Amino acid sequence: MKKAILGIVSKHNNKDNIRNNMYVRDEIKQAIFDNGAVAIGILLPKNEKFTVSDNWQNNLSKKEYDSLITQINLCDGIIFQGGIMK
Repeated sequence: MKKAILGIVSKHNNKDNIRNNMYVRDEIKQAIFDNGAVAIGILLPKNEKFTVSDNWQNNLSKKEYDSLITQINLCDGIIFQGGIMK
């Protein structure tokens, strides 16, 4: 039986760092593994953080867009991490 592949959309670390860091919460990843699926991170192909609102626009280059779509197409489902990091 094939295991489901679930993509977890990574979040930016809001702390003031020299380099932007992205992360996946361990409890989300572990819940996926514990229930027999495979977890992969979906990473934004840019270094900058975006604020998304109702008037979202595609500001990715063709190469960045294709990379993101390739990651998404690997997945049987996608999980968006919630909450605010303080």
